[in-house]
Amino acid sequence: KSQNGPGSVAEKLQTGTKKIRNLKRRFPGWNINYYYILDAYFRKKAKAEIADLDEDGIPYIWNDDQEFEKKILNKLK
Repeated sequence: KSQNGPGSVAEKLQTGTKKIRNLKRRFPGWNINYYYILDAYFRKKAKAEIADLDEDGIPYIWNDDQEFEKKILNKLK
C-alpha cells in the first residue's frame, strides 16, 4: 500500500482481518498467509492502524527496510 494522492489510504489497513476471514471461508482447509508491504509514509500517518496490525498479528514489511528482499523471501518459504 502506498499513498500517492489525497484521501485516506490508511483506512485500507483496517480491512486485513476481514480479508483473512473471507479467504478462510472461501478456501476452507487452506493455510492463509496475509502480509502488507507498507510505504514508509504510513510510519507517521497511520500509527493507530499499524498498532491494530500488531495487535491482530498481521505481519507487514516496510518498503524501505534494509533487509526487504531477505524478509520477503523468508515469508515465501
